[in-house]
Amino acid sequence: MRSIRRPACSRAGRGAPTPNRAGAAVITTRPRSLARCWFGRTALLARLGALALVLAVCPARPVASGQMQEGDDGKFHTESGEPTYRIFPDGGIDWYTFNGFRRYHAECHMCHGPDGEGSTFAPSLLEPMKTMTYDTFVDIMVHGLRSVGPTQQRVMRAMGGDPNVMCYLEDIFVYLKARADGALGRSRPERRLPKPEAAVRREAACLDRE
Repeated sequence: MRSIRRPACSRAGRGAPTPNRAGAAVITTRPRSLARCWFGRTALLARLGALALVLAVCPARPVASGQMQEGDDGKFHTESGEPTYRIFPDGGIDWYTFNGFRRYHAECHMCHGPDGEGSTFAPSLLEPMKTMTYDTFVDIMVHGLRSVGPTQQRVMRAMGGDPNVMCYLEDIFVYLKARADGALGRSRPERRLPKPEAAVRREAACLDRE
């Protein structure tokens, strides 16, 4: 007995089985139901095409953690005053987030792993950074942190006297925030804004290079 290929339509459009000359059951499809199926798919494709056109015309919004407010120094802050990042539709980022990537990998990744993902020596920073405030971040960086568990003890050294860390605390914070929020991927960002003059002056003053 040869198999009968059924039309690719909904089951509601199929008629009752009728026997053919050989006595095998053949499932028929009502023409009106088949027409409804065809035009329904045409309408769906039209809606998808319209949606694609809207997405192509409307520019993507920058990504940031919370409502942004840009300062005269080119830094971005949330409405509550927390430092934050900015990522543009083309994938570029603000200077301070880029510098945070550089400073983190110069001073922090030896323990906490590349991109804040953690290592066998120290845990990932991405999960705690999702809810950590800037004040808490500063307190930990300045005074260090001791974590004692039933099987191990972890100690993070105090960095309050290290200018290579303290002069860039906000930058490291916003970089890790962007990573924790999933707004910034792994590896070195390819595009960034130029370094603001305010950042040049602040860095020189902090490092006593004036």
